[in-house]
Amino acid sequence: GFGLPIIEANSLGIPVLCSNTSSHYEVSNNQNFFFDPRDAKDFSKQFNKLEKMFLDEKKPKKSDKQKKLINYSNKFSWDETCKKYINEINRYV
Repeated sequence: GFGLPIIEANSLGIPVLCSNTSSHYEVSNNQNFFFDPRDAKDFSKQFNKLEKMFLDEKKPKKSDKQKKLINYSNKFSWDETCKKYINEINRYV
């Protein structure tokens, strides 16, 4: 998904549980929940943090973390993505 599903979820203020590999950090500016894919306990720990964030009814509708996700995801646009993609294709044509 080249990080697109992460950006899409973040644009709605929805944090994502991501493995700490590949481009996930770069795409989400370290605002999501990251786990070591080889460590089940780490996955469980990060999942519990994510779950707590959604289940805590005392928090305002959009937490600071969610606002940061939305703001950061606004730095990405389909227009820019398409232009860069086309430029890369044209390099090989």
